Amino acid sequence: MRRVGVSLSQLSNADTYQLSLFDDQEHKRAIDQVMDDIKDRFGDIAILRASSITAAGQAIDRASKIGGHYK
Repeated sequence: MRRVGVSLSQLSNADTYQLSLFDDQEHKRAIDQVMDDIKDRFGDIAILRASSITAAGQAIDRASKIGGHYK
């Protein structure tokens, strides 16, 4: 395969979301917003999974690269 295309249509703003009977979407959106604010202020590696801090973790190394690749 040499070329892949991606098409987006009928996009909506971030304030619009599908209702669910089982999830608290507003709570999840509030948490996502706080996480985004922390990452904007302190950097992309401000919030990591604990496994990323181990010797086998890759998140810190990949955060210094563009798309996981060397700059």
